[in-house]
Amino acid sequence: MEYSPDPELKDIVKLIGNVTEAFTVALFLYNQAHDRILLNCYHTLSLQINPRISLQPGDSVIGWVAKNGHPVNIAQFDRDTRNLKLYLKDEGIKSFLAVPVGDAGVLCVDSKRNYVFTEKNQKILMDFAQVIVNHLRSRAICCRETAQGRTLDFIFGINALSRQNHGLQEYYQKVLNRYRQYANADSAILALLPRKADRYLIVASEGKLFAPLKKTSIPVDMGLTGWVIREKKPLVRREMKPRNHKSYVFYPEDPCGCFRSYIGLPLYFFHKLYGVMSLIGYQENDWGDEQIQAMVSAGPTIITSILYLMNN
Repeated sequence: MEYSPDPELKDIVKLIGNVTEAFTVALFLYNQAHDRILLNCYHTLSLQINPRISLQPGDSVIGWVAKNGHPVNIAQFDRDTRNLKLYLKDEGIKSFLAVPVGDAGVLCVDSKRNYVFTEKNQKILMDFAQVIVNHLRSRAICCRETAQGRTLDFIFGINALSRQNHGLQEYYQKVLNRYRQYANADSAILALLPRKADRYLIVASEGKLFAPLKKTSIPVDMGLTGWVIREKKPLVRREMKPRNHKSYVFYPEDPCGCFRSYIGLPLYFFHKLYGVMSLIGYQENDWGDEQIQAMVSAGPTIITSILYLMNN
């Protein structure tokens, strides 16, 4: 049985199993909050692995290695293997070895034979842990470069729209589409502020909604969009439980439905707020701060284009 969200880590873990002749090889990595380690990848002969295991630093032998950053080599493992919390049932493990993976997590192996992991095995496992650290660093760099490339494409795309010949409604739709795709959102909605800024006006929407969104005027004290206008800063909700939250984007019973993520982006030009871009998702979204900043920074270009099209 094998599981891994990363094929390259899966290959490394499988190789470790072949080299050490382990019963189970398990790689634990910290979550994003860095307060728990999760089973990321494993290779095993067992049918009793708990794939949802989540440990706090210091919890069980594996958590101790994560907390203290030192290897543990138990040549005669004489306790119920459920104490490791890796197995759902006792597997009769006789030897256990775990080493830190830098500050990223823990790599461990076990065996049903006594005294099987020597000092040489421990050194080999620590070398493999360093290989994993190097892979994680390379993957992080690739992810960062990919994200930066998407951001540049987004900014260039918004700038290109301002140089093209559009009608106002066509421009709205193309900008909304760019934002929705960049944010991986289900819907993008544009609201503008008239000169009398006690109400805001929905001017366009793009993407999935449960019913057509009327181009209506709404008091600024209503909805998440109204909050963005009043506070004059972005509002980001990456995780919202649809049955628990009572928030709405514009007004109660609006066609946005039971959304699970939301961004409200103020659109400025020379420090004056002209509107709000609302992005909603029907799934949770892990928007990064740089991604949000890129969408906010495109605001002046959009507002300039809108003002030009309104007056020509």
